[in-house]
Amino acid sequence: MTTLLFNTMKPKVVGHVDINPNRLASWHDGHFDTIDEIIGREPQFHQATPDYIEMINHGCLTHMILEQLREIIRGRRQHTFNTANDYHYLQIDVKVHRLKPGWYPCIPGWHCDFITRDEKENIQPDRKKDEKTRHWMVVLGENITPTQFLRTRNVTIKPKKSPQWNVVNEKINKLIEAETVEPFQVTPGDIIMFRGNELYRGLAAENRCWRYLFRASLFPKNHLCHRPNGTHGEIRTQQQVFLDVSS
Repeated sequence: MTTLLFNTMKPKVVGHVDINPNRLASWHDGHFDTIDEIIGREPQFHQATPDYIEMINHGCLTHMILEQLREIIRGRRQHTFNTANDYHYLQIDVKVHRLKPGWYPCIPGWHCDFITRDEKENIQPDRKKDEKTRHWMVVLGENITPTQFLRTRNVTIKPKKSPQWNVVNEKINKLIEAETVEPFQVTPGDIIMFRGNELYRGLAAENRCWRYLFRASLFPKNHLCHRPNGTHGEIRTQQQVFLDVSS
């Protein structure tokens, strides 16, 4: 029986993004009255480098977060790989959604990002690789439903069938019902740093809203998701939303 180990290190809030429309308006031609209008004009990126995003020179929220993240990473090199170039090796995803009640901005359920898999695509958390992976994430928007993490450390799951995320999600929800593990919500605007084997989930929107997600990832060189030199990422023009067909 496969044993899956998650949540070996505690997520940490390392900063906060304070959205000031008057400051952000300088990035655009004119002043925008609401945060939703600013989010609606943000470009989206897929696995992009900071240099590529800076070259595009568009997206006030993303540029503001990058400025803050650059200082966070350089000031916390002991938490990454102890190299001065960590910032330039980041892989950045920016996703913008316009949601209605009941819509999910991501695949529902507890999961990890970029987790190690075997040749059959079954998830196989690898402490040597996934625990060294770092993510920095921030979610912004008015009236958004916060992202959830777990307070509980060293969560172990022994699935009887193929270890897929639906199996992990089912078992975590049972542990929550039994009060064996405890979820908590991340405050919108907080920059949270977590490792590759950390479980979290996005929740369905409760209101009509714009939602902005920024995630920067730093992988060890032996990780399958580590980007080779010369790969700069791309701009995305659309995103998926998900619905719970059982409800």
